[in-house]
Amino acid sequence: MSNVECEKCGGVMEYKRDSSTEGYHCTNCDWNVVTTYIDPINLDMQEYNVYLIDDEISVTSSQIKLVAKIANCNYIQSKKILESKGGFLYKGRATLVKEVIQELDENEINYKIEPEFSYQ
Repeated sequence: MSNVECEKCGGVMEYKRDSSTEGYHCTNCDWNVVTTYIDPINLDMQEYNVYLIDDEISVTSSQIKLVAKIANCNYIQSKKILESKGGFLYKGRATLVKEVIQELDENEINYKIEPEFSYQ
């Protein structure tokens, strides 16, 4: 962003984004110019499918518990999903899919998303 001068005191304005607002804040007199900011992921109404990728990992109990939570199934079904490698796991909108893939990454479970997911 280019340097912006404060209308009130002539000081330097800094650009800031905080959750749902963005704008300029004067470093000298605290004057603000702000507007609403909506993250594009919150506007995305596309449904995304998450699939497990076929790989050679040994299945752990924490992975079974996580997949059971995500797929809303029992542990036996969850273990079958993990062992099938390449099976369907979850369908949802972008904000929820992002939460799911963060948990999958933390538990070292490989996945793919269709259609292309650009919020990682």
